Amino acid sequence: MFISNSTFLLLTILEDIKFVKKPTSNHNITKGSSFSLYCKVESSRQVKYKWRLNGRDLKYDDNHNWFETVNRLLIQNVNESDSGRYECVAYLPQTQKMERSVTASVLVTGPPNALEGFHLNGQCNNFTAMLSWHSLPIYNNSETVVIIEWRTTYGPVDKWTRVPGEVNATVGQAKVENLSPWSKVRFRAIAQNSYGYGPACEPTKFESCETSPTRPVKCPEDILAIRGAPGVLDIKWKAMTEIDFNGPGFNYVVKYKRPSDSTWTKTVLDRNKEQFTIPNAGTNQLWHFTLQANNSEGLGPMCLESSAYSGQSKPGFISEIIIKEIGTSSVLLTWPPPISDLWNINGYRVSIGITISIFGRLTLEDFCGWKFRM
Repeated sequence: MFISNSTFLLLTILEDIKFVKKPTSNHNITKGSSFSLYCKVESSRQVKYKWRLNGRDLKYDDNHNWFETVNRLLIQNVNESDSGRYECVAYLPQTQKMERSVTASVLVTGPPNALEGFHLNGQCNNFTAMLSWHSLPIYNNSETVVIIEWRTTYGPVDKWTRVPGEVNATVGQAKVENLSPWSKVRFRAIAQNSYGYGPACEPTKFESCETSPTRPVKCPEDILAIRGAPGVLDIKWKAMTEIDFNGPGFNYVVKYKRPSDSTWTKTVLDRNKEQFTIPNAGTNQLWHFTLQANNSEGLGPMCLESSAYSGQSKPGFISEIIIKEIGTSSVLLTWPPPISDLWNINGYRVSIGITISIFGRLTLEDFCGWKFRM
């Protein structure tokens, strides 16, 4: 094989550069601590040094110091971005193409840093968001997962909802589906590894993700019928939150009827209402009712139908009591029912009074076994 003179000269020069001290790999450097790397060559020529991290020239700053005279690299307050393959490069100053290098691998242990480059891809179409972040080399050396959280303009500023499931950090993207309709949504991400949770990254902007309106998909909760004063029946419920409105023009639709009615009577109530009184409910009357959410896109699901009686009034007095039959151990009483108030009566209560004669004495046993028929 033919070797040119220039190539032979280059090989000869490189052979003259020999490493006598190589940097040491370390795979257990605690986050926030410091470490140093050192290398040295012997050569008859004037040699200079530089350092690379993961194939790129290392940039020096307050936490990355290079003591050139002794070629010692000091990394302080380390974090996971300081993990990787460090390369000590010895080169001739005349031409940096004439160089030799040795490497050492470093792994920083501890909770991960905040994700870098977290952003929303495009817009939130079909109630779905596509999110991306930079997949760093460090993620290949640790079991780092990403947790996505979201919140809308309707909720408190400090309340974030976690998306079910986790995504491996090396994937670099995640899909979030079933977003709330008619909402402005922002997202953030938290990285986690075996050492714990990292800080949340910078969230996306609300304006980047706006979803379309749809009809409501939930029913009002805690629907309750309350019998009030005579002839009054109130229907109460827990007001729905804005995030469940799903569109503009939100309101409630109450439907009610008697068992004998063939059609429902419908009333539309403002979004702020939490109670409705059935008009002209009558005394102790049975009513069926249901409640639905509604907006400009249409009615929500039909909620469970319920039944309740309206309020009762006090029944009238019994005009007379007739002793119809007296037996040895019972008395049969009769009375005319108050016909005009019959639907308002649940039953009767009979009280017994005892009169003791001055000429004799009755004991409790004399009354045992007595009964009344109504």
